Parts: sequence; structure tokens; C-alpha cells
Amino acid sequence: MVQQAAEALFQNTILPIARDHWGDQSLTKDDTWWQDGMLMGKDYGSLTLPQIADILYNSPYDAGVLAHAYFEDVWISADFDTASGLHRFELDGLSYYSTDGAVRAMPRQSTRTNGMTCDTSRASRYVWAPCVNVIGLTVDRANGQVQIENALSVLNAGKVHVEPLVSGQSQGGMAMAISYTLLEDMPPGMDGPADGTWNLNRYHVARFGDVPLATQYVQDGRSQVLDILEPLSKEDKEQGRGIAEAVMCSVAPAISNALRDALGLRFTSLPITPQKILEGLNG
Repeated sequence: MVQQAAEALFQNTILPIARDHWGDQSLTKDDTWWQDGMLMGKDYGSLTLPQIADILYNSPYDAGVLAHAYFEDVWISADFDTASGLHRFELDGLSYYSTDGAVRAMPRQSTRTNGMTCDTSRASRYVWAPCVNVIGLTVDRANGQVQIENALSVLNAGKVHVEPLVSGQSQGGMAMAISYTLLEDMPPGMDGPADGTWNLNRYHVARFGDVPLATQYVQDGRSQVLDILEPLSKEDKEQGRGIAEAVMCSVAPAISNALRDALGLRFTSLPITPQKILEGLNG
């Protein structure tokens, strides 16, 4: 998706800047290449990144893109309008940002949109990156409160292109998984949010105090550590795997297992609230 978003930015902003700067409206991507941080053009010399930025912020070009991609056996793709013409991207949503922050959504050209086929449901899960979690926690037997002390995630994300993005996705997934495992409770019917009065005062999500924030393990400290495994086979072809919910799937059972070790009780429904823990201890 990052590559396709970059392609959309190039076709909508960088290439039009080069066309206008070099005075050749027939210029295509194939006529250009990047070298030492500069955009090179046949017979036209170079454009440095500072030059591109200066032109961009002093002329009415779009400054950025927001892209959304979807994969299930195949990448959803569609044609989108850009400043250099109609182009096909492996994206199902695209918006442009102007230099003043205004957002302009670009509709898909549905006549050539490729979607999922009837066979994609068979492959809807194996494309996820494998991940396992180990959880260490403490339980207050007096009030049933649980605190996650340490969390280890072991993830195979394929070829890691930008490690901070993978780490951030893992941290966000851990926070969300802790939240729905221990805190988030939404009764059905008019006793829940359907009555129209619910907000975050009644629907509790994880806060800083609920999540171990340190990313390096220290004895007697709270931390979450991500161990990224590089691909072990040539079949990955140097490609990354979308980790998405993969970092969340095994957190809830890992927390349940840790509670089983701590209390001798097995909890099989979410959320595992203090009330459920106290009922288990008193039962």
C-alpha cells in the first residue's frame, strides 16, 4: 500500500511539477528516475527534493495523498484521476491533500474496478503474518483488578521495510487487545449504547495506565517487547506481510492462560471483568 500511495503521489504531484518545470507536458514516469535523492529526466538534468518542495508550496499542487488498500487473495484495484491523467492503482480509496490541509476525495472509476472473486474467501486468513504472545500479569484477589505487567509479541512480518511502522502497529494492536479482553463491555439491547446515552464514561477503553509502555524489558518493570522474525524462505520474495489484526489474535487467549496460571480459573468469555474474577474466586 505504501508503494501504491507513493505512486499516486508521484503521478499526481511530482510528475506534474517536473513537466511544468522542464516545459514538457509529454513527460512520463518512464522518462524519469531517482538518483542520489534527485529526480532525473532525460535531457533535462535534475530536480532536487528541496527544489520540488519549494515549487510545491509556492504553486497549487497537492501536497500529499491518503490511500486505503484491501487485500483478500488479490489486491483491490481501480482507476483514479490524477493531475497527470487517469491511472490504475492497487487501492480502493484515494484522497489528495492541498498545501492548506484541505482534503479532496477521488472517486473510483468503477468501470474498471477489480474486486474479489468467488474464490477469495478460501484465502482470507492464510495471508496474515503469524504472531504469538506471552503475557505476564498480576491480579488483586481483593477486587479482581488485573494489570498487564509484561507482554512479548513474536511476529513474522516478512520483509520489514519500515520497522517503526511495524512496531507501532504492534503496540496499537496490543493496546486494543488488552482493552477488549479486560475492559470493553457493551451489553446488547437498550441496556447498552442503543439507548443513545453512552460515551467513553460508560464504554471503557485501555488508557496509558492499563498498557505496559516501555519497549525494553527491565527486571521488575512493565514493558512490551516485539521480536520480529525475518522470513526464512525464498518464497516471500522480499515482500512484507500485512500484520493488521495478527498482532491481536493471540493476546486474549494469552491473558486467559496467564489468569489460569495465577488463579486456577479458566475464563472463556470476554471481557474478563473484575466482577467475573471475583465470582470465580467466590464460587
